[in-house]
Amino acid sequence: MDDDLEVIHHEMEDTRSALADKLETLEQQVGDTVEGATEAVANTVEAVKETVEAVKETFDPRKQVERHPWLMMTGAVGAGYLAGSLLPQAHANGVAAGRQPLAAPPPTAPPVAPSPPPSPEGPLAATVEKLKGLAIGGLMSVARELVSRVAPPSLVPELLGVVDDLTTNLGGKPLHNGSK
Repeated sequence: MDDDLEVIHHEMEDTRSALADKLETLEQQVGDTVEGATEAVANTVEAVKETVEAVKETFDPRKQVERHPWLMMTGAVGAGYLAGSLLPQAHANGVAAGRQPLAAPPPTAPPVAPSPPPSPEGPLAATVEKLKGLAIGGLMSVARELVSRVAPPSLVPELLGVVDDLTTNLGGKPLHNGSK
């Protein structure tokens, strides 16, 4: 009976030892997995930080003006021209900032046929017109470049013709920077 008890103790010790080895191996595997997951999360966080920084930099007007001063100036002049062209129409129609007037204006005098807009005369008129044409041409050259990069090659020549026609119709001169 002592022999049976000795054998049982020996088997229990072997089982305990094997179980301890298995637990140690499992602990090592879990540790490696946690360490790998931690590294993956850290790498992902770093990549997200870099992406956020790149997006911030892309939409930072000061950095864009430093990098592309002429493009930004052309865009600003074009946006100002478009806003100036659209705003007088809105006021002439009685609409300001997308809202209807609160009350109709009181009648004053019988309606008179509108007079034609005054022609810009003076020493700067020609220079202003030339600047307007250059601003429109510069803005549309950006659109032309974008079309040549993004559009399918089979459509590029026709689309560039449309952009050039639009540029001319807006009063600008098509600018071709050596592109298609």
